[in-house]
Amino acid sequence: MEITWNKDAAGSYYAANRSGQVVATARKEGRTWHVEVAHDNRVRQVGTYRQARDVAARVLEDQRWEQVRAEHLTEGDTLRFYDGEGRVTAVEEVGNNLGQLWVTTLFKGERDTITVYPGSTFERLREPESVEESTHALDNPANAPARDTEQETGEHIASDTPALQRIDLRPFVAVVDVIAGTGVLITPPPASEDLPLPGGSAVPRDALLAGAFRRLSALGVEALEGEDGGLSLEGVTDDGRKVFSLYISDCITTEPDFEEVATSIEALRKAAGL
Repeated sequence: MEITWNKDAAGSYYAANRSGQVVATARKEGRTWHVEVAHDNRVRQVGTYRQARDVAARVLEDQRWEQVRAEHLTEGDTLRFYDGEGRVTAVEEVGNNLGQLWVTTLFKGERDTITVYPGSTFERLREPESVEESTHALDNPANAPARDTEQETGEHIASDTPALQRIDLRPFVAVVDVIAGTGVLITPPPASEDLPLPGGSAVPRDALLAGAFRRLSALGVEALEGEDGGLSLEGVTDDGRKVFSLYISDCITTEPDFEEVATSIEALRKAAGL
């Protein structure tokens, strides 16, 4: 989304889209900047005006996408992956008793077919009733009201932490808090030690896990080390998914306090189903 930031008053800025609608505001109160974004029901707090703009831009970009379950994907859908966008070219049933699906995507000129479990989620581009052209923009940049910090539950992440982001690492899912620098990696259910591929072959789970951590490392997200020197296990969900602890090497808040980290970890555990 293309936006332009404008100064409204001392310590008060607003962002407008191409239609002139106000879609975000940033106001300084004391040493803290308060960021509000249209269609979003929480106030984010950061330390600098630059961080306020970055957070607003990220939230507005995220609003272009919706979480959708694998069984609801259709040919032609545009998906967002950790390093770009791809297009769904086919969705087929595997035909086993696990209800798995083969999802084929065209990504950076190459076709790739993956096996996913029902209930696996992807980020799909919303239909053109876009956030940018909607009438639900902020009305008054100088006096935008504070919003309730609760988010509706459902397939989206619900928490009191304002910066949770989901990263699709097929078949793993990472959830990170870019403000506090915390995160978790959620593994698929333990149906087998190996995960099947369309040709009848299988990839060892450990190999896929190592690959997921390599991809996270390229994004500045690292695995937290446990007391035994291995991976730090945050917990195991009721359906047997292991949840490993992560940290972001360069988060927005340089030194989050203990309470912020504790709140973030609680939100991450909730998002992971622990």
